[in-house]
Amino acid sequence: MSVSPNTKRKSLFVGSKCLLWLFLSLILSSLVGCIGTEISSLPAIPRGIHTLGVTINKTQQGYPTSYSLDTTKLTLEVMQQLNQAGFKVIPPERAQSTPTAAILQIDLNLTSAYIGVSYAISVKLIKKLKLANSQDKLTSVATWSAGQSGFLRASDIFYLYDYTTAAVNQFIKSAQSNH
Repeated sequence: MSVSPNTKRKSLFVGSKCLLWLFLSLILSSLVGCIGTEISSLPAIPRGIHTLGVTINKTQQGYPTSYSLDTTKLTLEVMQQLNQAGFKVIPPERAQSTPTAAILQIDLNLTSAYIGVSYAISVKLIKKLKLANSQDKLTSVATWSAGQSGFLRASDIFYLYDYTTAAVNQFIKSAQSNH
């Protein structure tokens, strides 16, 4: 079965048109530098939180460490942010053993892509609560969370500091709206 020259030209035209759109979308996304979406869940107001421990968990897959994120620097920035907002920040180990303290857990997931890095940031407030039928036992439960995911050029990974502190600001505003 032979294919007519017109059919070949049409299929070549359609294929080149698709490649052109793909190429243009890649160029536009690299010019913009960042494609992101914000996700919020568990928007309950954090009540009665005055003492916090901060933990930052980072998962980083498949890209050079020259574009790495300094979690020590980020932890210090978040702790300073919380202190300025009036929270007492204690070591996470102490927060886990103190019944009235909570943990602000920040999860950063970074994965290398062809021209950049896809990321997901999750900020969760984990409180110890007495659940029904738990016989006075406290259970750690996420009671508030916010997050963001998107795509950055590898050279723009420093924006993750801003995105993380913005999510922590959401927590602070939410907690302060209760007072």
